[in-house]
Amino acid sequence: DESISGGIFQSGKTRLSPEIREDPLLIPRNLPLIPSGCANIGVPVVYEDKVLGVFHLSIKAPLSFSKELVEFAEMFGSYSGIIIGRIEYVRALKEAEKQIKTAYDETLEGWARAIGYRDNETFQHTLRVTKIALTIGEALRLDEKTLENLRRGAILHDVGKIGIPDNILRKPKAFTKEEKSIMRTHPSFAYELLRPIAFLKEALVVPYCHHERWDGKGYPQGLKGEDIPLLARIFSIADVYDAMTSDRPYRRAWTHEVALEHIRSQSGKHFDPQIVDVFFGILDKIKD
Repeated sequence: DESISGGIFQSGKTRLSPEIREDPLLIPRNLPLIPSGCANIGVPVVYEDKVLGVFHLSIKAPLSFSKELVEFAEMFGSYSGIIIGRIEYVRALKEAEKQIKTAYDETLEGWARAIGYRDNETFQHTLRVTKIALTIGEALRLDEKTLENLRRGAILHDVGKIGIPDNILRKPKAFTKEEKSIMRTHPSFAYELLRPIAFLKEALVVPYCHHERWDGKGYPQGLKGEDIPLLARIFSIADVYDAMTSDRPYRRAWTHEVALEHIRSQSGKHFDPQIVDVFFGILDKIKD
């Protein structure tokens, strides 16, 4: 609201100064900064009828303020307004997208916590397997978007257990053949539950396919080899490793060494051999 720029900003109008040092709007403290013999055209930078700032074009005096010169300066002001306005619009969109993404992720984590409490699990299991899976993904040099889908899929890997009855899900002993068959429906239930959610489309393969096996003996689809989505192949190793090294109601945790030997023995059977190799290469990064 002061000096030449302030006057132009407040009025929203172009101002011509044949000699800047003699312009009555110039405030005294700015006078030493202005060289003598300098003319100026000051134009408002406007976007959608809102003044965003001021654009100055200063030229050696004396100067003839022709219509063409003034229009030239005003053109720069207009372009600046358009560019700045669009930048602000894009920033606002990105901020909105960021807030939406945060809301989505908080919702996913809430689901995972609820499932963990119901399944006698802790949310720490989900955090651990997510960390392992992402470390494998980074070692495979997956792009940022794919890693994000892997993370979301990992958080929701057991969401299908919502459809499993409590007397089976919370059973402290090993399952009967019939109970095991019911438990194996949880990936398909996850698919039906999450399929309508557009932003989870690429992440859905983790909760749906992480019980498939490289040799085709997994479930629910009996997929084999590279027909199993990559994210599910990655997560499968993370999930099995953490399950083996964690206490369960019906058994004690396996030692780290025994769990690793099991994973090594299942290369080309349960697990993708390439991902097994990557897993053994990142062990130092996943230890607590």
